[in-house]
Amino acid sequence: MWYDGKKDQDVKMEDDDKRIIEEPNRYTPAIKYKEKKKTYLWLQITCEGDQLDFDKKFFTKNSLEVDYSDRAPWMKIALQEYETYKGLKEWDSVLSKKIKDYHNTTKYNKGDGHETAWCSSFVNFVIEKAGYKGMSSSRSLDWLNWGKVISNPIYGAIAVKTRFGGGHVGFVFTKKGKKGVVILGGNQKDELKKSIYINNNIFTYIIPSNYNPTKEDQLIESNKEYDENFKED
Repeated sequence: MWYDGKKDQDVKMEDDDKRIIEEPNRYTPAIKYKEKKKTYLWLQITCEGDQLDFDKKFFTKNSLEVDYSDRAPWMKIALQEYETYKGLKEWDSVLSKKIKDYHNTTKYNKGDGHETAWCSSFVNFVIEKAGYKGMSSSRSLDWLNWGKVISNPIYGAIAVKTRFGGGHVGFVFTKKGKKGVVILGGNQKDELKKSIYINNNIFTYIIPSNYNPTKEDQLIESNKEYDENFKED
């Protein structure tokens, strides 16, 4: 068997074939000289023009949900709380007891239960447990006076929503579609859950004063399903 370099294929012929004699540079013994070809599959993902660093694990198994495990350290605590209490209503005894722990980190609502709005107390619990000085307040709009404001949502940012009669506060988890952000927060339909909020809700995004975002904090859309669009008047 000989290798035909011009046609890039193996040719069956005898060693004394006249073609080998006439074109010695074209034919070489296939087994001895031909290198096996290798096929490589390269995956490149870009986000808003910036190439991601694939030295780190960016996607969790079986999903296109970004792994931010080394960013926004307070989110590890928020996610631990979520995994522990997800699916429970606020009046369920286990979550109801935990809500009191959230309120106990505030000044004026110590000992309160789920009858008192607890979204801000949840955020305060998480922030303080992560080692930051919180607001010690169960009033969501008080977070507007904390940390530093950023123009666009990033992973872990505190999202403060203003609405008639009050507000809401939670953590930015990911984005869904062109107009939606997924908020991990307490007191969302009486649960600790991840819900989609439409961007036309009035949000202010805040991070700790000493936290410096990097491109790894940028939101990449998730393919997971979340609670339906969460609308409040």
